Amino acid sequence: MKTRNIYRVLSYAFIVAIALYVINVIVINKGTMETNIDYSRIHDKLLDFLVIELVMEKHIPETISNHDFKKSTLIYVLGGSQNSLIHRFRKASRLYHQGLSGKILILSRPGITEFNPALGRNMTNDEWSRRELERFNVSKEDIEPVSVPKRFFGTLSEGKRLSNIVRIYKCRRLILVTSDYHTRRVHNTFSKYSSNDSLEIYLYGSTETRSLRVLLYEYVKLLLYDHLILRK
Repeated sequence: MKTRNIYRVLSYAFIVAIALYVINVIVINKGTMETNIDYSRIHDKLLDFLVIELVMEKHIPETISNHDFKKSTLIYVLGGSQNSLIHRFRKASRLYHQGLSGKILILSRPGITEFNPALGRNMTNDEWSRRELERFNVSKEDIEPVSVPKRFFGTLSEGKRLSNIVRIYKCRRLILVTSDYHTRRVHNTFSKYSSNDSLEIYLYGSTETRSLRVLLYEYVKLLLYDHLILRK
């Protein structure tokens, strides 16, 4: 998002946010207006408007053969909540089954999650991630968790870490999978750390349920990244 456009976009986002608040709190939740207008649909359309400026996808050209890509391409799924990860894993598995890469890297997340009766214990977060990807028919051997130092700015940490990993793998192409509204910030971050390499970066966004709070928070983080963090 260029600097000259950021304040215009934020102004629009603020106006849309007020409209969404009015529709959500006053109309939908409290039901204070009786009308034939479908406010739920308007609400969804306004959310879609907020998403537009946050999306920056870059897909693989159809003219390039899958065979050439698979040899020197990695897929990386950025970290997120379990609900978000399921959507991202679905998108990543489709790219994997298209033959664009033979390996999917995922963010290694410390800790445990839900109880697994077959194991007789709670799964680790990495075990859960592997299971979900295997449900999309991704081979266990092709899934690799990646440890990233935990810092306040998670996307920044992932960008730095992956820039080192692709050098180790001698990777020429990196396919990043995240939520669609997260793609612009991911693009700006990863581009910064691959700017001196001949690495090609491609971005795919998964579609999932969004809320006003999540989208406005993403706008704030995009501002911080573009005008403060990435300029260091």
